[in-house]
Amino acid sequence: MDIIKARPDADRVHSDNFYFFNINVHRTMILIVFEEQEAEILWVGSHSEYDKTFKGNKKTIETWLRNHGKIN
Repeated sequence: MDIIKARPDADRVHSDNFYFFNINVHRTMILIVFEEQEAEILWVGSHSEYDKTFKGNKKTIETWLRNHGKIN
């Protein structure tokens, strides 16, 4: 399944199939990793919590993923 076609609001933040989704109705950000037929929610928060945690920066997201054992 092509996530971007199904959800144009998805932002691929790492090449290992990590995506952020912006759920507009609630201004909620969700970080999900897709592996084969499974999906794992890694982080959920408001848009302001996203800005505080990740600073809208893919390098900061990569560091967070590394620090949480999700990537090498």
